[in-house]
Amino acid sequence: MLIAELRYPGTRLDGLQQDHDWEAQQQLQLMQSALNEAAVALHLFQHARDADLGEPGAPEAWEAERAERQVIEQELRVAHPTAHQGNDGWWEYEEKLRELVQQEVKHRAWQSGRWPRSYQHALPFLHAKTFLYSLDAIAKALQVLVDQPWAPAGIETIGGAWTAAFPHLQEVRNTSHHQEDRVRHLGKNGKPLDLKPVDNGLISAPEGGVLVLNSLNGNRYGCTMSDGHYGEVDVSNESLLLVATLLQRVLDTFDWRGPARYEPI
Repeated sequence: MLIAELRYPGTRLDGLQQDHDWEAQQQLQLMQSALNEAAVALHLFQHARDADLGEPGAPEAWEAERAERQVIEQELRVAHPTAHQGNDGWWEYEEKLRELVQQEVKHRAWQSGRWPRSYQHALPFLHAKTFLYSLDAIAKALQVLVDQPWAPAGIETIGGAWTAAFPHLQEVRNTSHHQEDRVRHLGKNGKPLDLKPVDNGLISAPEGGVLVLNSLNGNRYGCTMSDGHYGEVDVSNESLLLVATLLQRVLDTFDWRGPARYEPI
């Protein structure tokens, strides 16, 4: 697991008025909490993605499931013997038996602790979105500091560096949270969505017209943004390290007093 460590130059901020000191501390604490969540989300994403990618390559699991299905089918044939004569009702009986077998296989798997495949497949997306939302929380807290007249020199430059590093973050997050609008081909403020060309290595639509939602292309979580363009955010060690670097710069712009400390603890 990658640990995103920050060095706080002191224990308390120095040189700010009391109310400004309190507000700055709150925003810095929000950023630290969000960074912790992003680090955990990244670790869980990588683990879930690797497990999801490895699942189809396990023929022994499919063979075990096939054998289990045969046993269950025999059990159900005994428990529910056919009442048809000759071919009369044979098809209906076999269809009902197939349905019972399918359900019983799943129910026994769930009772043994195995997750439905669709649940397992959802895990990488869930953790990727947690990573995305954590970065968005940091971006919002950083913008609050940038907007303050009492903010130390250099904060605005860091804000610009953040935007350059994650240009699609806000709009990708907005679409992820408002897919009910995108599926209706609606953009910002309910305006019709003009779907732009897409070519991301997974989807090629040079003429546009393709709506992309909740997509994972390797490490990259992407979707169609409110302006119709495709955007994505890299869910990776590199992104987390870059976030930590920018937050360290934020901490270093402030004046501090007291001994240095390190996070996370």
